[in-house]
Order: sequence, then C-alpha cells, then structure tokens
Amino acid sequence: MLDYQKEKKIVEKNQDAWVYILNKYIEDMEGKVILDAGCGLGGLGIATKKKGANFVGIDISDDIYAAKKLTTGELELLKGDGHEMPFKSDVFDIVVSIGTLEHVKNPDMFVAELFRVLKPKGLIFLFYGPNRKFRWIDNPNHKKIVHTFLSYEDVYNNIKPITEKINLVWRDIIEYRLRNGYVPKAFNSSPYHRYLQFIFNVVGKNDFTIKLLCGFCGLLERISYQPNIAFIGQKR
Repeated sequence: MLDYQKEKKIVEKNQDAWVYILNKYIEDMEGKVILDAGCGLGGLGIATKKKGANFVGIDISDDIYAAKKLTTGELELLKGDGHEMPFKSDVFDIVVSIGTLEHVKNPDMFVAELFRVLKPKGLIFLFYGPNRKFRWIDNPNHKKIVHTFLSYEDVYNNIKPITEKINLVWRDIIEYRLRNGYVPKAFNSSPYHRYLQFIFNVVGKNDFTIKLLCGFCGLLERISYQPNIAFIGQKR
C-alpha cells in the first residue's frame, strides 16, 4: 500500500525546478489561476498552491485518480482530453504543459486549445522532451508522434516572447537540478531513471562538469530539428 504523504512530497519535489523557472517570470503567484494540461500526479499543483495560486489540473490518464488521493481534495483535478477542454475561453492567467506534447494525438490542436483558454496577456509555458532527432537521450517510452510540430513562426503568431533565450528552458531545468543534486523520482525505478541518476552523480560533483553538460544541452536546443523544445511567452 502506498504511503500517500510520502509520495505527495516526492511528486511535489519533482516539480521544484519547474516552479523555479516560473518564478523567474512570476514573482508573485498569489491569486493567479493556473492550468496544468497533462498534470499527471499533480505535483505542480501542490507546489504552486503553497505560493497562493489557484490551481486546476486536467489529465486524460488514470494518474488523475492517484493525484486526487495524493492531494486529498486540495486541488481541482479533472479527467479530460486536452484537445477539447471543458473550460470557457480566456479564463486562466497561466497555462502550463510539461512533458505532454510528445504524447498527444494532435499537437497543433492541443496547443490551440491551450491558447483558447488562456487570458489575453496571460503566460504560457510549454515543454516537451528532446525530439526525434535526439531520440538516443530521450525516454524510450515516449511515442514520438510529434513529426510536424509548431515552428517559431507559428508560435509567434500567438504569443509575445518574454525572453530572447526562449528555447533554453531545458538547459536551465537541468542546471537547477544538477546544482540541487536532485533527479526526479518515480514510483517504480526504470533503466532510464537509473541512467539519469548515474549521469547526475558524475556530472554534479563540480562546477566545471555542470557548465559543460549545460552548455551541451543548450547546443542541442539551438540545433534541434524542432527548436522550441521549451518556450515561455505571453499571449497577444
């Protein structure tokens, strides 16, 4: 039987790096209404709720039921399809989607729906794992069906970039985790997770190797076949 209090702390800790990135652009989350599309076990909700945000999570998988048990009614969590969400238009201050785009059937439709529910001048943060060009460093469980995803030009029609280094969030996430000595934990350890833990144990021992790996990650983002591995922007 799962120890839900222990697992709750783990899923919250897994989101520390993402909250760190969000805090770069939103110093005060008090009263902000955040949607996490593909919220999984609700870790981002647990973390941002402590900062005063009003969190709504939606996920099509059965993880949503585990999330409800973990959070014991603290968060508004819905089971639903991100391609057609049960929300009115222009209702969320912040829309987040982390590690979901590489799993959805229609990425363009999914992203269009995220923009629909986001308020004008609202913040959008999208992240997806290394694309098919760099499959050798990615989670082998990803479906890799993102074959003709949004280009920068497509995205910029809808958002105003709030940083020139809009595609370097992945590098920042890795640097944060290395410097804090933390690899996201899973309920069941996998070869992929153990592989990451080994790399972090080796690289995280000194500042030089951290900078070297983060520089390599930044290079991958710049030369990626689908360059916007992650971006943050403001809806026009």
